[in-house]
Amino acid sequence: MAKFPGFDQGTISRISCLVPRVRAWGSAISRMYDYEKWEKKLDDKAKAVHPLNIKDMVSTQTAQQAISLTKKAKVEEVTQKEFLAIRNFLITRLELENAQRPGPIETITVKHFSRAEDTGKDSYLVYATKHKRSRSGPAKLTMSTALYKSMKVYVEKIRPLFVKLKVETVFITKEGDAFKDGTIGRRVTSWWSEAKNVTYSATALRKMASSTLRNLDPVKKRKVHKHMSHLEKTAEEYYMIDYGAEEAGESNEILQQQTQFEGWSCDDSHAGSPKKSSAPVKSEQRE
Repeated sequence: MAKFPGFDQGTISRISCLVPRVRAWGSAISRMYDYEKWEKKLDDKAKAVHPLNIKDMVSTQTAQQAISLTKKAKVEEVTQKEFLAIRNFLITRLELENAQRPGPIETITVKHFSRAEDTGKDSYLVYATKHKRSRSGPAKLTMSTALYKSMKVYVEKIRPLFVKLKVETVFITKEGDAFKDGTIGRRVTSWWSEAKNVTYSATALRKMASSTLRNLDPVKKRKVHKHMSHLEKTAEEYYMIDYGAEEAGESNEILQQQTQFEGWSCDDSHAGSPKKSSAPVKSEQRE
């Protein structure tokens, strides 16, 4: 086997001289494209979902229909169309209550659901073992009592009417199969489109939830990040949308107070008319 060719001292010396230059080139190129990261963040901020926009989820006609159909399913069979309406509502609500990636919701099984634990906080906990960060442990899916009871009706009364043999996942396609990897999130988007004529993806809702933690107590923040199955660093880098308007407004107010510079009004009134300066202004006359 041929040996790696050697270099004479002169060549090594020239290469050593080039190293700082190569590093400088790399830094220069990075500076040229650093703005793209911030363009992406500003785009995300412009498209961000505000919590107030999803506050009335249950009041929407689409949600109320699904809730009514779930009650109906306790005593009579539902059609495939009704099954899909109930399933999509439950998927969307489960995603919203947990701000999880769609993976755990996609892979949760009937066995997992049957082992639901009462948290003692008016909610129930189900573990999903298969998800993106399975190495760190099972993902936790919590459900409010109302959601858990609706899920129970779905699992026991609705799902058996449409599921194929040997399919173990809680949520199934209209053909009765398990969802293919990475596809269940589309149901979240389609549900919001039908309910409110908006485009909210599972990722956008996850970013919204993470951003609400910005000023939260660090201990509480860590608890929620752990529940969402991601690191705090990940949240800060990829999910936390900086709502800096309030902070910037306060800064502007402080600067105005400190500098005492005068403002003006764009209204037609004379409220913003310029005032005479208390200090004389010297001017040079030119002939």
